[in-house]
Amino acid sequence: EVRRHVVSGSVQDPEIRALVVSGVTDGSNPLVRLRSIQVMGTSGAESDQVRVALTGALQHDPSAAVRAKALEGLKQFAGDPAVRSALASVVQTDNDASVRIQAIGLLAAHGDGSIVGALQNAVQKEDNPMVRAQMVNLLANLGASPGTY
Repeated sequence: EVRRHVVSGSVQDPEIRALVVSGVTDGSNPLVRLRSIQVMGTSGAESDQVRVALTGALQHDPSAAVRAKALEGLKQFAGDPAVRSALASVVQTDNDASVRIQAIGLLAAHGDGSIVGALQNAVQKEDNPMVRAQMVNLLANLGASPGTY
Protein backbone atom coordinates (compact mmCIF):
# COMPACT_ATOMS: atom_id res chain seq x y z
CA GLU A 1 0.00 0.00 0.00
CA VAL A 2 1.29 3.43 -0.94
CA ARG A 3 0.14 6.46 0.94
CA ARG A 4 0.79 9.93 -0.29
CA HIS A 5 1.72 12.49 2.33
CA VAL A 6 1.79 16.18 1.45
CA VAL A 7 4.20 18.39 3.33
CA SER A 8 4.45 22.11 2.82
CA GLY A 9 6.95 24.64 3.96
CA SER A 10 10.34 26.03 3.09
CA VAL A 11 13.49 24.03 2.49
CA GLN A 12 15.09 26.55 4.83
CA ASP A 13 13.13 24.81 7.65
CA PRO A 14 15.44 22.07 9.02
CA GLU A 15 12.62 19.49 9.22
CA ILE A 16 11.50 20.10 5.63
CA ARG A 17 15.12 20.11 4.45
CA ALA A 18 15.71 16.75 6.17
CA LEU A 19 12.70 15.28 4.32
CA VAL A 20 13.91 16.61 0.97
CA VAL A 21 17.46 15.36 1.61
CA SER A 22 16.06 11.91 2.45
CA GLY A 23 14.32 11.96 -0.93
CA VAL A 24 17.69 12.37 -2.64
CA THR A 25 18.83 9.04 -1.25
CA ASP A 26 15.55 7.18 -1.92
CA GLY A 27 16.97 4.15 -3.72
CA SER A 28 13.64 2.89 -4.97
CA ASN A 29 12.51 5.76 -7.15
CA PRO A 30 14.66 7.92 -9.45
CA LEU A 31 11.75 10.35 -9.95
CA VAL A 32 11.65 11.04 -6.20
CA ARG A 33 15.43 11.58 -6.21
CA LEU A 34 15.19 13.85 -9.26
CA ARG A 35 12.36 15.95 -7.82
CA SER A 36 14.07 16.21 -4.42
CA ILE A 37 17.24 17.48 -6.06
CA GLN A 38 15.22 19.93 -8.13
CA VAL A 39 13.55 21.30 -4.99
CA MET A 40 16.91 21.68 -3.23
CA GLY A 41 18.54 23.30 -6.23
CA THR A 42 15.85 25.94 -6.63
CA SER A 43 15.44 26.65 -2.92
CA GLY A 44 18.70 28.50 -2.39
CA ALA A 45 19.30 26.37 0.71
CA GLU A 46 23.06 26.53 1.16
CA SER A 47 23.63 24.08 3.98
CA ASP A 48 26.28 21.43 4.43
CA GLN A 49 23.46 18.88 4.49
CA VAL A 50 22.31 19.96 1.00
CA ARG A 51 25.87 20.09 -0.36
CA VAL A 52 26.65 16.60 0.94
CA ALA A 53 23.39 15.16 -0.43
CA LEU A 54 23.94 16.69 -3.87
CA THR A 55 27.59 15.59 -3.98
CA GLY A 56 26.58 12.06 -2.98
CA ALA A 57 23.93 11.95 -5.70
CA LEU A 58 26.45 13.22 -8.25
CA GLN A 59 29.00 10.57 -7.38
CA HIS A 60 26.79 7.56 -6.66
CA ASP A 61 23.35 7.75 -8.25
CA PRO A 62 22.81 5.15 -11.00
CA SER A 63 20.65 7.56 -13.04
CA ALA A 64 22.44 9.99 -15.35
CA ALA A 65 19.41 12.30 -15.17
CA VAL A 66 19.71 12.45 -11.38
CA ARG A 67 23.46 13.07 -11.58
CA ALA A 68 22.90 15.87 -14.11
CA LYS A 69 20.26 17.47 -11.88
CA ALA A 70 22.67 17.19 -8.91
CA LEU A 71 25.23 19.12 -10.97
CA GLU A 72 22.70 21.92 -11.47
CA GLY A 73 22.12 22.07 -7.72
CA LEU A 74 25.85 22.09 -7.03
CA LYS A 75 26.39 25.31 -8.99
CA GLN A 76 25.87 27.26 -5.77
CA PHE A 77 28.62 25.20 -4.10
CA ALA A 78 31.09 25.04 -7.02
CA GLY A 79 33.63 27.18 -5.17
CA ASP A 80 33.87 24.62 -2.36
CA PRO A 81 37.09 22.54 -2.60
CA ALA A 82 35.29 19.27 -1.78
CA VAL A 83 32.73 19.91 -4.51
CA ARG A 84 35.45 20.82 -7.00
CA SER A 85 37.24 17.59 -6.16
CA ALA A 86 34.01 15.65 -6.73
CA LEU A 87 33.54 17.45 -10.07
CA ALA A 88 37.06 16.51 -11.15
CA SER A 89 36.37 12.91 -10.17
CA VAL A 90 33.15 12.87 -12.20
CA VAL A 91 35.01 14.22 -15.24
CA GLN A 92 37.36 11.27 -14.96
CA THR A 93 34.93 8.48 -14.11
CA ASP A 94 31.30 9.16 -15.00
CA ASN A 95 29.98 6.86 -17.71
CA ASP A 96 27.70 9.51 -19.24
CA ALA A 97 29.31 12.02 -21.61
CA SER A 98 26.69 14.72 -20.97
CA VAL A 99 27.32 14.52 -17.22
CA ARG A 100 31.09 14.80 -17.81
CA ILE A 101 30.57 17.82 -20.09
CA GLN A 102 28.32 19.51 -17.53
CA ALA A 103 30.93 18.90 -14.79
CA ILE A 104 33.63 20.40 -17.03
CA GLY A 105 31.44 23.47 -17.47
CA LEU A 106 31.16 23.96 -13.71
CA LEU A 107 34.90 23.55 -13.29
CA ALA A 108 35.55 26.02 -16.12
CA ALA A 109 33.38 28.65 -14.47
CA HIS A 110 35.82 28.89 -11.56
CA GLY A 111 39.19 28.67 -13.31
CA ASP A 112 40.81 26.68 -10.50
CA GLY A 113 44.29 25.52 -11.52
CA SER A 114 44.35 22.80 -8.87
CA ILE A 115 42.43 20.50 -11.22
CA VAL A 116 44.98 20.64 -14.06
CA GLY A 117 46.66 17.32 -13.22
CA ALA A 118 43.36 15.45 -12.97
CA LEU A 119 42.19 16.97 -16.25
CA GLN A 120 45.43 16.12 -18.02
CA ASN A 121 45.08 12.51 -16.92
CA ALA A 122 41.42 12.40 -17.93
CA VAL A 123 41.97 13.92 -21.39
CA GLN A 124 44.48 11.20 -22.21
CA LYS A 125 41.88 8.50 -21.50
CA GLU A 126 38.79 10.20 -22.92
CA ASP A 127 37.21 8.46 -25.92
CA ASN A 128 34.37 10.89 -26.59
CA PRO A 129 35.57 13.67 -28.96
CA MET A 130 33.11 16.25 -27.58
CA VAL A 131 34.18 15.63 -23.98
CA ARG A 132 37.82 15.61 -24.99
CA ALA A 133 37.42 18.97 -26.79
CA GLN A 134 35.80 20.48 -23.68
CA MET A 135 38.69 19.23 -21.55
CA VAL A 136 41.29 20.62 -23.95
CA ASN A 137 39.49 24.00 -23.97
CA LEU A 138 39.37 24.08 -20.18
CA LEU A 139 43.05 23.19 -19.93
CA ALA A 140 43.90 25.96 -22.43
CA ASN A 141 41.85 28.44 -20.38
CA LEU A 142 43.83 27.37 -17.32
CA GLY A 143 47.09 27.94 -19.21
CA ALA A 144 47.94 24.22 -19.36
CA SER A 145 48.55 21.79 -22.17
CA PRO A 146 46.51 18.60 -22.60
CA GLY A 147 49.65 16.48 -22.21
CA THR A 148 51.30 15.51 -18.95
CA TYR A 149 55.00 15.92 -18.40
